[in-house]
Amino acid sequence: MQRIEMYIRAGSVKGVLVTARNQQIATPPAITRGMHADLAVRLLAENGTALSGLDNYASWDFAIAHDWDTATAPQIHVSEGIEIAGNEVRIPLRETDTVELKEALGVRESAIFGCELAGYEAGGTAPGFLVQFEIVIRNRRHTAESSEPIPVEDVSFQAAQIRALFAAALEVQLSDDRTAWYDVPDSGSPPSTARWFRVRNAAAGRDWSEAIPLLGGGGADSAFAAWRSSESIAAGEGAVADGPNATAFGFNAVAAGPGSMTAIGTDTKASCNFSTAVGNYCTEAAGAYAAAFGSWAKALADGCVQLGTGQNEHANTLQFRDYQLLDADGKIPAERLTGYPAIAGLNPDALADADHTSFAQVCAAVSAIVKALKNQ
Repeated sequence: MQRIEMYIRAGSVKGVLVTARNQQIATPPAITRGMHADLAVRLLAENGTALSGLDNYASWDFAIAHDWDTATAPQIHVSEGIEIAGNEVRIPLRETDTVELKEALGVRESAIFGCELAGYEAGGTAPGFLVQFEIVIRNRRHTAESSEPIPVEDVSFQAAQIRALFAAALEVQLSDDRTAWYDVPDSGSPPSTARWFRVRNAAAGRDWSEAIPLLGGGGADSAFAAWRSSESIAAGEGAVADGPNATAFGFNAVAAGPGSMTAIGTDTKASCNFSTAVGNYCTEAAGAYAAAFGSWAKALADGCVQLGTGQNEHANTLQFRDYQLLDADGKIPAERLTGYPAIAGLNPDALADADHTSFAQVCAAVSAIVKALKNQ
């Protein structure tokens, strides 16, 4: 807060700015727009002695204006809180950033304004004391209403700038919920709760990138292959690839076991050597070389294949839903071939009982069944 002390020779209404020794000076003191100030006006008689009788006035009024038009509002006005101490009038300037003052100053560095100090006797409506003098008010370069500067965007970089940007390390932050962000732990391993990360260039150090999904989460239980097992990878929230050559893609997809497991889709699971589960919702391959395809498909025995919703618990068999298409010896079960009209050249019993079913026989059987169904 500013404290301004000034001496005014008040022998008449037109006051004269002087020093404490009653020597006239040309430059008025200055206050600043928008700053609180205490103005101490010390009034002197013509001979330079302290002016007396100021305590005879019951109230005081102080105004600062740039013109003599009493119909318009002054730039600053104080009617309360003015105190008298001997020949000193203490004026608290608490509102120095008015619309009127801003308009009067415009874009000028400063301007000289006229001041008027009036004292009123008890019951009086006209001032019993009046003195006028000048004061300087300095303008401001920046206030709360000022707009923020807009940085100049570089449209191109010099080679040295590009090398400097590439040389700077990336800053990385992690998040569990895309809202609260924290730095990567000193260990370099993200915590198990981390699900998102963002980066920025350490040299530029301004805006962060958009939130990027963290593959498989973080920490010791991370499904991201680079942190768990060589040549394994997982992508998706809750996905786990635990074991050599494991692949897991999808929400809660799990490829975990001795090696070479593949789980693709939501809630899929592959848990034995060379097992494959592709589908959604509880698709599972739990036998070595087993394969399950489709929602709720489960291949639970070694070498079996399950197509569509259903559960295959028979090793080395092929099953569609709840219907077995091939048994462990590679034969078509008789029940898949019965119940159709006689087909020339096709003996279902012989086909089912044969020691070996050729590929040509299987194709012929399927073709004949389809043809028969079309003719029904």
